[in-house]
Order: sequence, then structure tokens, then C-alpha cells
Amino acid sequence: MNHLNLGPFHDEVIAHIRKIIADPELLLALDSSACACLSGTLWHEPHVVYAVHELKPVLPDLRNALVVFLEGALDKWLTFTAEFAADGVIAPASSHQKALAFMDPTNDRNEGGLGTMRRAFARSSNITLSMHNSIEMYSKNNTEHYIRTDLSNDDRSWLRKAARTEDASGLAKRQRAEHVEATERQAAAGREKAEQARAKEQEKSDRLRTIKPILDLEFLQQAQSNERLLLCRNIDLQLEFFRQTDPQIPMKKLLRRRAEKLTALVSAVERYLARSEAQRRQGSHDLQDPQGEKNEERADFEFDGQPMTEETLDPELDMVLDV
Repeated sequence: MNHLNLGPFHDEVIAHIRKIIADPELLLALDSSACACLSGTLWHEPHVVYAVHELKPVLPDLRNALVVFLEGALDKWLTFTAEFAADGVIAPASSHQKALAFMDPTNDRNEGGLGTMRRAFARSSNITLSMHNSIEMYSKNNTEHYIRTDLSNDDRSWLRKAARTEDASGLAKRQRAEHVEATERQAAAGREKAEQARAKEQEKSDRLRTIKPILDLEFLQQAQSNERLLLCRNIDLQLEFFRQTDPQIPMKKLLRRRAEKLTALVSAVERYLARSEAQRRQGSHDLQDPQGEKNEERADFEFDGQPMTEETLDPELDMVLDV
């Protein structure tokens, strides 16, 4: 198949994508099949389509996601097939001209060659790239037949001499040394990067240990209208502190504005106080004696492994950040 003859097929693909964008139910409807398949036939793997249909009730954004995906695909199809336009170079070319400029429709040959090389190196780990290329060239384009029938003794002698010269040059040894050196550099860079990540994480952990949470909701409400009460950088620190135990706090990149960050912080504090109260009640219940009288000792609760008492929850003692 000549890639230069695929212009009409590209037009069919583009038209099909536009059709499904206009009516996604062609693909999402339970009875979809021939209308949604480009070839107009039944699905090759119908169980995959049926599995998606079964998940539709728990995928409320499936329709929109499908449309966005197809719109992106359509944009790339239009870009990659622009050279097949009616006013381009390929479309008006004759069949003979296209045959002379033959192009494979896929990149399988290159990908297949790379796969062949990887398999060869797996079978023979000491084989050199030059030796692998020689073996592959020998088995293609009737090279073996040409050597056996048309190559003279002088030609064979010259080839053997060229092979000995290449072997004596130490090229393969230098290439392997370069590969080893490159692998070692890559490994060292990976270790350094991992160490930097660990140091950064430790620094973050140490910084969070010094933060005392602000638990005064009234103060946080006042800070919404008065930026000087709580600076944005301190809101970020508070959110980082609460993220240690609260997965409901949005990621930092999703909170762009101060108002969004402060709203997330208020919600986090409310959840934290609710959990703390539940732990306090549970602790008080566990400390009751057999006669049902409460133990005079007060139950403490923990936040991120640090014991917190009622004194810690005093709003007047909580606002210790430099705001």
C-alpha cells in the first residue's frame, strides 16, 4: 500500500470524526455499532464497547470527554493531512508519479528494525552494532546470493581486510566504554535527583513541624475581608499543614487566588475541628469507669502524631503565625 494513495481514506476518517462530534450518541448509545464504526461493520472487540456502556452511569463526563478528545484528534488529522489537500502536491500527481515516490503508510519498518536489534542484543549481549548491521544487511536485498555468485576473490580479500582493519581500530571497545560511561552518568544523575527530592521533602517536613494551626474560624472569617490579618504565603503554609491529614484540600495548583485559598482553609479547619471533637468524645467514652462515672483525666487527641490538648485548641493561643 502506497501512503500517497491514502488521501481519500484520510477524508473518510475526518468526516467520520466530525459525524461523531456532532452526535456522540452514535458511539455512546447501547445499540451503536455500524453507524459508529469507520468501516461500517460490527465492532472488532465488542466486549470493550459494552464495558464502557456499562460504566456510563458512573461516568457523568463521558460524553463531554469524548467530544473534547475527538476535537483534539480532528485538529491533528487536519494538520497531518494538509499535504493531501486538492490544491497540494500529492493530489494532482499521477499514479505513475506516486509509484515512483512510494512511501510506506506506517513506520513499521523502522520500528521493526529497532525491535530486531533489541532482540539480537538480548540473545547475544556481546554482539556489536557493526556486527548486527552486517548480519542484517547480509540477509536482505539478496546480498547473500550476490556474494556467493558475483563477488570475485579480490573483492572477498578486500572485504576481509576491511573487517580486520575495523576490528583492530578498537572502535567497538571505545563505543562500549562510552556507553558504560553514559550509563554511569545517568545513574549518578538519578541518585543525585533522588537525594535532592528526599532533602526537599525533609525540609518541607521540618518546616511543617514548626507551624501551629490556626483554628479560630472567626479570625479566618475576618481575614477574608482584611488581607493584612493573614498573608497569602501564610495561608499556603496552613494549607500545607492540613494537607498532611486532609485529602479533601485541593492541590496547590488549583488554588490560584487568595479568596480560593482562604475558603479551602476554612473548610479544612471545620473538618479538622469536627474530627477533633469526634476523637475527644470517643476518648472520653473510653475513659469511663465500670460504674459509668467519667475519669477525671481528660482524653487528648492527636494530629499528625503530635498530641493535642484542649489548651491547644484555645483560639487565642492558636494565632501565632507572623501575620
